[in-house]
Amino acid sequence: MSKKITESRFYMWRAIFAMAHADGIVTAEESEFMTEYLEHVDFSDAQRKILEEDMRSQQSVPDMFAKITEQSDRSQFFYFARLLAWCDGDFDAQEQAILDKLKVSHLAGLDMELISKSVRDSALLVAEDIKEKGVASTNFWENVRKFQDNFDQGKS
Repeated sequence: MSKKITESRFYMWRAIFAMAHADGIVTAEESEFMTEYLEHVDFSDAQRKILEEDMRSQQSVPDMFAKITEQSDRSQFFYFARLLAWCDGDFDAQEQAILDKLKVSHLAGLDMELISKSVRDSALLVAEDIKEKGVASTNFWENVRKFQDNFDQGKS
């Protein structure tokens, strides 16, 4: 039985897809990242159609992020957004600026230590799930390792 993607989780994915457009260039690696998730996450037909359009047309990351209502989805957004940004081996300054603004405006007053732990825990769960399903290329995994090393060192 498939698990329904909640509205909050759907907007998490819309915000992530919007991040691919943040630097004005959607790379082949970013397209591959989005396509893999479209194929392996159990989106409804309507959700999938919207996300396919989001791959082609830039959406506002802050607008999409504002519609993420669950804290766990917000935490996972930051993980996936960074993973997407790193999938082409380059974390653009514009991508970093967007994430920094979202952190300041939407996460002010939250326990950042708890959020960091949640992001790291989510990252490990997601990485294991992806690894078990075998849906990612070797290059993808090299970039995941770079991201995790940077995250562990307190870098984006």
